[in-house]
Amino acid sequence: MHNLLLLLLLFYFLMIEMSSAQILKPKTQEFVTKIAKNINWMTEDYPPYNYSESDEIKGISVSLLKKIYLNLDIQPTQLKLTLYPWARAYKTLQQDSNSCLFSMTHTQYRAEQFNFIGPIIDTRISLISLSNKNLATDPKTLAKMRIGVVKDDIGHQLLLKKGMSEKRFVFLSTGYEMVKMLAMGRVDMIAYGENIAKFQFTKAGILPSQYKVISVLKSSQLGFACNKQVPKPFIDALQKSLMEVKIKELENFNPTKKD
Repeated sequence: MHNLLLLLLLFYFLMIEMSSAQILKPKTQEFVTKIAKNINWMTEDYPPYNYSESDEIKGISVSLLKKIYLNLDIQPTQLKLTLYPWARAYKTLQQDSNSCLFSMTHTQYRAEQFNFIGPIIDTRISLISLSNKNLATDPKTLAKMRIGVVKDDIGHQLLLKKGMSEKRFVFLSTGYEMVKMLAMGRVDMIAYGENIAKFQFTKAGILPSQYKVISVLKSSQLGFACNKQVPKPFIDALQKSLMEVKIKELENFNPTKKD
């Protein structure tokens, strides 16, 4: 898997003809740096990728974004990063021409609405229920279910695309609220990213034996999404930098190394 990813990244790396010594020309560097200092970055509570702990926003995606900035010779302290509920962040991304949001699941629809930088990591969006429930996922059965979602999250959007009525959704602010509602029987199932749901179940003290995936809605990748008005040189620079960071990490990867 690592070899395949390395080959894909190397191919992209060669296609964009990026110099390992200098990622950007001086004028482009100056332009990108100026934008980087002013972009309104937004994220949500989506652990382990992005979350707030002790008044600090952290996580896998946050660390990666900082590495992308450093690789562009831009200090991570220049990041203007705010954590919002997903629905608010998503709406802001649509309206604010100087904004970017992560971690967002890539879909064709979203790719038409925003400029994506990625991938960050693979993701799988699924319907999840309690283990002691034997629920079918055919359209007729789903039409009778109470399904917990975060408004405008990928689970919500995928079910709408399948023709689900808004009446069947129970809108919640976070993944943690969803797993708690599922455990209490307030919803029949939730539509959410599997990895994030597992993290939230653990946080809520709910054992893996108590829940199960009953249907996979989509397999995709997480990425950084920016408003279409964000200048293309900035988007391209972030994408190139992300690829270089990933290549460096793969080159340094040593599965036999012991701490």
